[in-house]
Amino acid sequence: VEFDYLCCINLPQDDGTMKRIYLDVEIQNVENPGYALLTRGNDYLSRIITSQNGKEYDYRNYDGMKKAYVIWILPQAAKKRDGHVNRISSKLENISGSTIERLESYDKGEQIMVSLNKDHDIKDKYEDSDWIKTPLVIFLNNTYDLLKKKEIMKEYGFEKIEKEVKKMCNLGKMIARENIEKGLVQGQKRKILN
Repeated sequence: VEFDYLCCINLPQDDGTMKRIYLDVEIQNVENPGYALLTRGNDYLSRIITSQNGKEYDYRNYDGMKKAYVIWILPQAAKKRDGHVNRISSKLENISGSTIERLESYDKGEQIMVSLNKDHDIKDKYEDSDWIKTPLVIFLNNTYDLLKKKEIMKEYGFEKIEKEVKKMCNLGKMIARENIEKGLVQGQKRKILN
């Protein structure tokens, strides 16, 4: 599996210790690729967790396992889902008795799905989390030119972003070019097979 952006982050805790998490951010342009993205996300979480074996934990100390997050950003979601954010995580349910397990012993994976619509009118503020949703819409949208993106991003407090916005514009063009090339290769393969 190829992750779009995978890293580990050490988060300082109030007690002076560090808590490490693994974070995968996936930009998914196709909302319904023929399977449930959350199922694919479970695969990603499993791979991230098992890749820690021998580094963060081993068979003598499973408690060293770190929590993994997969954040899905869907910049071309349907208009009816624009601005929706869903969180999928493990929860404990007592079937019988009242034993409570420690959260950190079973809470090892979480997915967050952020649905945005590329045609979102940026004059209409999102009801919540507009400070991050609108910049994501602008940042991941290829219909705005560099100057417009810079102007809008500055309104949201992103001052030094020219290099990043140029990268994203170039990344968008590169992704489009790669997808065209993949489509051509697939078309040629189908033609050969038929």
